[in-house]
Amino acid sequence: MTRISRNIVATNKQEGKLMDWTTHAQPKVWVIQEGNNDYATAEKFGEVHFITRADLRSVAASSVNEQAVADVAKFLVEYRPEIDYIVPVGNPMMIIYVAMLVHKASPEHRYLKWDGRQADYIVFKITDDGVVQ
Repeated sequence: MTRISRNIVATNKQEGKLMDWTTHAQPKVWVIQEGNNDYATAEKFGEVHFITRADLRSVAASSVNEQAVADVAKFLVEYRPEIDYIVPVGNPMMIIYVAMLVHKASPEHRYLKWDGRQADYIVFKITDDGVVQ
């Protein structure tokens, strides 16, 4: 391990962040729809990013829908299913839309589910074979 690699490892251990050591990439936590929730607890899994603030409307020609679709398309370019996490919050239709699109790209994804009793997130890996906690 080089001196630079050791420094990266030490820095990430000090910050308490999880890291994918095979790629040396910091995972991202993708929150589907930004709202008023506090996602500080999710930061231990990686840097928090919001996919969209937009909401899907029932009128197909809505410019809000266009923005939501563009935001999700941008997310799909950056999303790395092997190391990133998705937080399924927001409008149920938006959650379904994102889940359908990511599943087309890869059969395995990691989701963070808030557990109020533990006041923390629980990791769920969802694959074609089922759910693994």
